[in-house]
Amino acid sequence: MSRRSLLQAFGVGLVIALVAGLPLRLLLASTPGATPGFWAADIQGTPWKGQVRELHWQGIPLGTVSLALAPSAWLDGSLAWHAEAPTWSGRLRVAPLHGVEDVSGHLALPDAGDVRLGLHSVHLLFDDDACVEASGLLELEHHAEPAPGQRLEARLQCEGPGAIARFAPAGPASAGSGNAAIELRIDGQGHMTLSGSAWAAALGQDAGPAVR
Repeated sequence: MSRRSLLQAFGVGLVIALVAGLPLRLLLASTPGATPGFWAADIQGTPWKGQVRELHWQGIPLGTVSLALAPSAWLDGSLAWHAEAPTWSGRLRVAPLHGVEDVSGHLALPDAGDVRLGLHSVHLLFDDDACVEASGLLELEHHAEPAPGQRLEARLQCEGPGAIARFAPAGPASAGSGNAAIELRIDGQGHMTLSGSAWAAALGQDAGPAVR
């Protein structure tokens, strides 16, 4: 490791040590770009270990999330937490880049009918409002009539300042459904849009935006 990297890691560690006694709520509130698009009922604990109750992202319930500081992130000058929730886990990074890393699990999309969004090793990082890294597999799965078991999948990637995933049918249950023009877009402010003209054909929904 270079001298510069060591000094950078030491500097971040020193800052963390100085703020370790602060409430986690205060640290997140004072970190620019830390929580775009998120809302929580309550934040408890310290920067070392805490809990976020009833966390929501763009109206999507994420559950109660336990956070543990990730010291390994200090090596590249980052501030990040390991996150564990009932249906997903991964790492939340808030500085200098903000976003998520290595997230796997699933989320329910309440405004899109009985649809579940599967997450497989998802990485999504922004520098201010610009997407700098996006990868991982996403799955949309419908669990009710008229399309039970319908499953679409897409790879997440940066496109322009934001990130996009273009879904296509996957698996035998999707055979014969045609090319699904369903797109999921996420910007640096945490706004997500799920839309597409093939939404009705692919998942038994009316065409148009499903989640905003």
